[in-house]
Amino acid sequence: MLTATSPLEASVGQNHPLMPTGFDCGAGLTKLCLSSNGKQILLRQPSKVLELKSPLLAELNSPEGGHFYYHSGDRSDLINRQFLTGELVTWKAPITHIKLSDDPAFKAEYALHMVLGALASLPHRQQWKLFLVISTHSRKLFNDRLKQLLTGNHIVSFGGQNKPESKVTISLEAVVPEGA
Repeated sequence: MLTATSPLEASVGQNHPLMPTGFDCGAGLTKLCLSSNGKQILLRQPSKVLELKSPLLAELNSPEGGHFYYHSGDRSDLINRQFLTGELVTWKAPITHIKLSDDPAFKAEYALHMVLGALASLPHRQQWKLFLVISTHSRKLFNDRLKQLLTGNHIVSFGGQNKPESKVTISLEAVVPEGA
């Protein structure tokens, strides 16, 4: 797992400092490692995604998966759509979900989904500012696509459409070879 360091040090007046974050969207497991309040947090979830076409009848929670609703942001293709990631996908749709291992391009296409799904398993924050370093097996192939799909601002609700909103700002610092 990679550990990123931020070139900006958190100062006393800075309400929402950049959070150094390492991300590995693997074929079997997605790993997200971030630093918050001097502690390192490692999140792991199965690399699976499911778009929900109807509201959930009951809230689903797991430390190895998340549920998010995308209100607005730089990914206009996701606006007003909601997704499950990780273990929650297996619970909801054991057969009809997307496994990132099914196509190497899925690791780039669904990278934002996996980051947001991992954040959904943490306590609510109004704002996340991620300073992200991604590890991938095909750096040359996916570098530009990952930057295009991840970088920017994303307004989401974790746990469902009517939950409090969070603003997730992602600054993609680097895409590095897997294992670097």
